Amino acid sequence: MDGDKFLPKLSQNLLKILDDEEYYDITIEVGNDPYVKIFRAHMVILNYRSTYLQRILSTSRNNNNGTLVHIKLPNISPEIFQIILRFIYGGRLSLEECDSLGIIKILTAANELNLQELVNHLQLYIIKNNKNWMDQNFNLIYQTSFENHSFLELQKYCTDFISRRPDKILKSISFSSISEKLLVSIIQSNNLHMSEIQVWKYNGININEHILSRVTNENYAIFNDHTYGPSFGGSDLILRGNSEQSGHCIKDSYEKQIRGPPSESVLHYDVRCDCCDYTIRGMRWKCTSCENYDLCQNCKAKSHIHNHPDDHMFELVPHSKSSKRAPQFALHFGVVCDFCKSKVRGMRWKCAFCYNYDLCKDCKPKSQNIHDHPNNHAFKPIAYPTGGLRHLSLKNPAICDYCELACIGSRCFKCANGEFFLEDSSSSSSIAISPLNEHLLYQEKAFLEG
Repeated sequence: MDGDKFLPKLSQNLLKILDDEEYYDITIEVGNDPYVKIFRAHMVILNYRSTYLQRILSTSRNNNNGTLVHIKLPNISPEIFQIILRFIYGGRLSLEECDSLGIIKILTAANELNLQELVNHLQLYIIKNNKNWMDQNFNLIYQTSFENHSFLELQKYCTDFISRRPDKILKSISFSSISEKLLVSIIQSNNLHMSEIQVWKYNGININEHILSRVTNENYAIFNDHTYGPSFGGSDLILRGNSEQSGHCIKDSYEKQIRGPPSESVLHYDVRCDCCDYTIRGMRWKCTSCENYDLCQNCKAKSHIHNHPDDHMFELVPHSKSSKRAPQFALHFGVVCDFCKSKVRGMRWKCAFCYNYDLCKDCKPKSQNIHDHPNNHAFKPIAYPTGGLRHLSLKNPAICDYCELACIGSRCFKCANGEFFLEDSSSSSSIAISPLNEHLLYQEKAFLEG
């Protein structure tokens, strides 16, 4: 428009007023020691250009006793205020010599002075011209945008970016620092690109030491065990108890070890305390005289009250030697997958309607396409093996005729404790066992070796 052609000259004349040393009526102290600078300005211009300064000046006028008005802006650096002051007077802004961090500082200062026109312009400018820098410094952009309610464009940029790159928020920001507003916007987003379940181990001292791992076994991404409760990866990250009672990661269902044994307690799979009968967590105390007698850390202190010889010594076993007997690897005795005909290891899926129909964890996802089985039948997950010698018990404990120790269940745990079978022992001919136990021992060995 023709009327606008006079604005450049007007802007030039107003900028010259900044250098005026005679007609100024206010001084502005900007910055903190030792970086402080005094600027001379004119109240009438500041009053109509900034609502923030307008409020300050109205207070100063009421308290004015004829002296020169003096205000302080300690949160803004002199260099940044010089740029903003030129914008206030002449409506001009030159950002060619400013780096990206400098533009962020100008944006923050403009927001403090309530220069909304400048705030809107700077947000769009940095998004358009400094995208690579913003991606590399996402943490700073995120913190800046959600600390100020006026930075709506930056907030939208952060939300869109996280929707495309959800791992970025894990790599750059402590999860606990995420604002409620950002979380809600991410959850409600229809463009969230998070196709793979991820688990993040975060070191509160050094964020660079976190571990981000993808799931390798989706069937065990989230697993609920009846013994130790909810977990990720079946046993990679156990939620039960505090950090001193949690299991370590055996990298069964995740690519990387998201929980390590140096500072986190070990879960000794399939090893139960002979006192409290719970699966041993943390320190395992193994008797050096008995083949299969273990105590947990809590029960070790009470070992003198157990029905166990006082002269037997205990060996400390800090790390699990039984990971292969965890639910993910456990062999279900006598159970064969009805689809692939292989022995069932790990999770067993038993049909809730058919008397004897089972699938292994690899064939379960194909259950809808198995033609010889109704596709509307539900399956029941069975994590631990059932049957076999470990589940037999006698009402009255027997005394082994070979080692003369009390038998737990229906076999002697010293002479046939799973480390070897009776027929493998050179002295097995002198061991008295029942026909039922003998049959089960041979049957279990044949299945394991078959």
